[in-house]
Amino acid sequence: MESRKPYLATLPGLILGCLVCCALWGARLSPASRSVTGSLASPAHDSASQLLFAGLRFTLAGALVIVGMSAAQRRPLIPQARDIKPIFVLSLFQTIGQYFFFYLGLSRASAMSSSIIEASANFLAILFAALAFHTEKLNTPKVLGCVLGFAGVALVNLSGADGTFGFTLDGEGFILASTVAGALSTCLIGIFSREHDGVLLAGWQIFSRWRGPYRHRAF
Repeated sequence: MESRKPYLATLPGLILGCLVCCALWGARLSPASRSVTGSLASPAHDSASQLLFAGLRFTLAGALVIVGMSAAQRRPLIPQARDIKPIFVLSLFQTIGQYFFFYLGLSRASAMSSSIIEASANFLAILFAALAFHTEKLNTPKVLGCVLGFAGVALVNLSGADGTFGFTLDGEGFILASTVAGALSTCLIGIFSREHDGVLLAGWQIFSRWRGPYRHRAF
């Protein structure tokens, strides 16, 4: 008798899982982050408090990944010596670079500008993968999909209303730097995951950020 696949391994389950992940991932962006930093009464330009919030958030997220996957795999998720370099490189782009600029620019850039700039992340990731890392090939469907996605986000924000579009170096400029770092990290994840455990890399590169630029605020 042929065994039934788990629901998440089926096409409907895969689509549902992707939608849930997209909803959760989207909630971590500007509106939720603005709400949390506001509830903590963090001044708009209090960079140290914003980075402390980021450090606490990533420490908890990394710990949950490490503990959860260790329990699921019934073995401790401990990096080996060969994993240290990719963990460091990923953390440099995916967490430090991406979110350092994101949190500093968030309070200085308009929500509309931030959303439009961040919508270019997938397009930039494909360009980097094709032109810099040579792990992808550009074709019409990929380019068309990125352009339509970016246009959709821009259209919704430009027609939505009361926001204003502008560009300042320490506002939208930082959001753009964050988007570029995120796009580069997407390419690096694909490369490193060929020879390393992707979950291990993700968990430890997130968790290790507490030892980075946030540590001095912890004590």
